[in-house]
This record gives sequence, structure tokens and C-alpha cells, in this order.
Amino acid sequence: MIGAQESMQNPHPQNQPETKGKRIMADGSSLRKPNVDGNDRPGNRKRKNPSAYSIFIASLKLQHTIKCLELT
Repeated sequence: MIGAQESMQNPHPQNQPETKGKRIMADGSSLRKPNVDGNDRPGNRKRKNPSAYSIFIASLKLQHTIKCLELT
């Protein structure tokens, strides 16, 4: 939540709605700005590197789901 609060307090002036995601060239054409995070769209979150613990918990949940499906 810290990042969300910081972005609320410091709105970026270059993120205007009409030019967001585009760079206006000198001849009037516009090119899409290269995305710094490597995401295609702003809605896509950058994938974080999961810890070994979270992988272990996910595998336990998956094993439990498979066992429950085998019982039915």
C-alpha cells in the first residue's frame, strides 16, 4: 500500500489523459512510449519473484485440490 499512497500524493504531471502512453513527434505522428516495466498495458502487473515458501504453500494447495477431485 505504500506505493499506492505515494502515487496519490505525488501525481505525475506528464500523465495527462490525452497524451498518456504516446509520444507526439515533430511531424504530428505519435509513437507509443517504451514501457519501463516491460509490461504491455498499464493494467498488467509486473510479476514478482515468488519465495520458496509461497511456492511450497501453492503446491500443498494444489495437492489438496487434486486429492479432493479424485474423491469425487
